[in-house]
Amino acid sequence: MPPELAPTPEEDAVIEAAMASAAEQDGPAPVVEESEVVADEPAVVEEAPVEEEVVEEPVVDEPVVEPELTEDERAAAALEEEAKSLGLRTQKATDRFRELSAQAKQIEPLQQQVEQLSRPAEMWTHTEQFLEQNGLDLNTMGRALTMAAGIQSSDFSVLEKTAAGLEMELKNVYQKLGRQGGGYDPLAEDGNRDLREAVENGDVDQARALELAALRHKAQTYETQQRQSIESRQQQSEAEQSRAAAVDELNALGEEYTAIDPRFQEKAAILEPVMKTLFAKSHPSQWASLYRDAYKQVRLPAATAPAARATVPPLRNQPMRAGTTPASAIGDPEPSGMDDVMNLALKAAAARDGVPFRG
Repeated sequence: MPPELAPTPEEDAVIEAAMASAAEQDGPAPVVEESEVVADEPAVVEEAPVEEEVVEEPVVDEPVVEPELTEDERAAAALEEEAKSLGLRTQKATDRFRELSAQAKQIEPLQQQVEQLSRPAEMWTHTEQFLEQNGLDLNTMGRALTMAAGIQSSDFSVLEKTAAGLEMELKNVYQKLGRQGGGYDPLAEDGNRDLREAVENGDVDQARALELAALRHKAQTYETQQRQSIESRQQQSEAEQSRAAAVDELNALGEEYTAIDPRFQEKAAILEPVMKTLFAKSHPSQWASLYRDAYKQVRLPAATAPAARATVPPLRNQPMRAGTTPASAIGDPEPSGMDDVMNLALKAAAARDGVPFRG
């Protein structure tokens, strides 16, 4: 070092003092064995650990998950909202609204069923009217439908049965016409024996004989129809007269029982359904007798207060509603219901006809 650059003694003292102070702060120097010293090996300088920077994540509020409502709960909530929108303020009105809504839900599927059934019901009504107007029954309709199904079949056994049935029906039709055809021969009938003999004797040809047989059958059919029509009108007229006479007799009974029985109306109301059943099964000429017998069988519980005398106007053009005889004439126990009343009425009718009663 050049002399001009060498430190002065004062500077050397300051440097030594500074180095001594640094050595005290760092502690004693480590002792290194000679064997551990590797020549020419560069010193390893340990890097100071780098502290990782901690990044705080922002706090995010988790969404509130609403519990899933059931179908009934959703429906109830919808009803509540609808009730509020209608301005229902009281709990009573709200409850009534819920009740009506529940009933409406029950009625809705029924309405759908009614709509689905209305068409078949209408068709059956027309079918029933057709059967009634033409004097047909369900058996006849069933036979005709079976025949129609057989015509559409491709099964030979079914077709053979259908053909036999059609031949029989065709024969019946020609028989009603009085004409030859479909296996029917009008000259084979006993009523046309004279025509058959005339053909055999050569007095008339077969075509003319068949023509005369058809005319004869038509005249006989017309005569039969006219006779049946007259008989039907006579029977209807007699039935109306019998019914009118029965109504008059029942009205007279009503006036009689009203005069002697202050509780006639009560007894009449009890007997009315019973007498309707009995009247439907008997001739009008027996109505009054059946009514008297049934009247004698009815008892009423003792009244707590004297009943006002009933004033029942006579019935006009309809069977009188039932009545009873005085309670003293009755020996059977008190009826507890309509079934007992019916049994008593039937018992009286059986006694009148002299037949055993099996209640």
